[in-house]
Amino acid sequence: MLATVYRDSGKVALSIPAAREALRVDPRQVEARIILCSDYKLNGSHCEAGKISEEIIAADPMFSLSTYARKKPYKFRKTLERIVDVLRDAGLPD
Repeated sequence: MLATVYRDSGKVALSIPAAREALRVDPRQVEARIILCSDYKLNGSHCEAGKISEEIIAADPMFSLSTYARKKPYKFRKTLERIVDVLRDAGLPD
């Protein structure tokens, strides 16, 4: 949750370690990987974002951005759309 708040408020440099810590605590977390993937892409680490997107698909072969977006309770639709666009650019499927 903390990583999401940092990312969505533009503090990607703080979001990355928070997402990494969530993965350290529970390496099976797909949500933490999704946040980390978007963080890397937003931070310009395109190669790292691509690697994480591959891990997401490996962990959840049925993953789709449309399903992900439908489950997210964002008050501001533009924020969600921006994150989905970033994740799409990182290689995650619609």
